[in-house]
Amino acid sequence: MLEDSIQILVVHQNPVLNPGTDTTFCPGDSVQLNAGAGFSSYQWNNGATDSSVTAVANTRFALMATTAIGCARCDTAGLQIMPARPFDLGINKSICKGDTAIF
Repeated sequence: MLEDSIQILVVHQNPVLNPGTDTTFCPGDSVQLNAGAGFSSYQWNNGATDSSVTAVANTRFALMATTAIGCARCDTAGLQIMPARPFDLGINKSICKGDTAIF
């Protein structure tokens, strides 16, 4: 019977990957998602390959980041745009200079 053994010299720890938390924002705004440092390549589900992306739409961003030695981490961040809420200030009012009005 043949036997062999291997000695593991180093176990590499992956850097922390945190592209952002699930976020809600207003129409016209944007959110910057940043994966953080320590990786040599980044692949977002929208095709971007930078460490950060700017999000402007309702979507779930997924990211896979890989270190120089080939260790990979994955994470997601969900983004939702809040719909604009209509508002009404009431009827038109006329006031005199120096007076105040409550709407």
